[in-house]
Amino acid sequence: MSGKPQTAEILIVGAGIAGLAAATDLQAAGRTVLVVDKQMKGISPVPAVTLHATPAFSLEHWDGDRALSGHVLLRAAAPWLGGKVTEFQVHGWRYSKPIQVLPATTLMLSRTPLLFLAGDACGGPRVEGAALSGWAAAEALQQLLSQD
Repeated sequence: MSGKPQTAEILIVGAGIAGLAAATDLQAAGRTVLVVDKQMKGISPVPAVTLHATPAFSLEHWDGDRALSGHVLLRAAAPWLGGKVTEFQVHGWRYSKPIQVLPATTLMLSRTPLLFLAGDACGGPRVEGAALSGWAAAEALQQLLSQD
């Protein structure tokens, strides 16, 4: 995107609201920050970014006008976008992040048949938590099968 430095001390890939907030804090601390858009990552033919709302924002705006929510997010991100947004889409994923994370990384729901619960509701939100939970379920299953 025009006007952004091509080299930086810190590279934020994917951005989202958390990435933009981090960029703000880092720039305020005197760091050179580069926020990479989807075109720079090679997955879009035009400059494009994905903005992720916080859970609180999503809950507050879930039943509202999606276009209005998009404009609110764009205004918040404007200092880092480096140009005029010509079009945008707003998507909502009702079950994209657990409201409550369980204390266990996996839960055995049944021994016969063997059934484990795994995912980001057990291992923590995001892909990393889901992966950790899946591994924990696999290890628990392997332990049970090795006992039989």
